[in-house]
Amino acid sequence: MSANSQQLKGRRVCAASVYGFSAGEMRKIAHNLHTKAKEEVASGRARKFRGSIEEAL
Repeated sequence: MSANSQQLKGRRVCAASVYGFSAGEMRKIAHNLHTKAKEEVASGRARKFRGSIEEAL
C-alpha cells in the first residue's frame, strides 16, 4: 500500500470515528458527494464549495 493510500485510509477512519459512520456508510457518502460534484462540473455550475459538509451528508 502506498503512503498516499495509507494517509487517505487514515482520514476515512478518523472521519468515521468522528461522525460515527461505518465503513459502508462512509463509502456511500463519498460516492454520493462524488456524484454531486460530477453533476456540477458537467452542468458548468461547479464553483468553490460554500456549503456545510454536515448538510451535504
